[in-house]
Amino acid sequence: MVRKGHWRNKDVAVKTYISAQEKKDFLDEVRQLSKVNHPNIVKLYGACTKEKVCLVMEFAEGGSLNDGIDEINEVKMALFSLFNLSFFLYC
Repeated sequence: MVRKGHWRNKDVAVKTYISAQEKKDFLDEVRQLSKVNHPNIVKLYGACTKEKVCLVMEFAEGGSLNDGIDEINEVKMALFSLFNLSFFLYC
């Protein structure tokens, strides 16, 4: 789960992990994000491993990559449906 938060005068994304698999994914994500410094990838500000397992990352105003992919897929499905409808109406 990802929530918007505020840390050191910045908007941040706080990503929490619950299940055992998610905690494994957490460790992988910490390793990967801590090695990357690129303007197109969110910055990792910190990680909590004590009571709650979470990442504190740069907040991406436009949403997640998954949100963008889902939106594109919805548009593709709508266009495909319109194409099929126009084909059947034409025939």
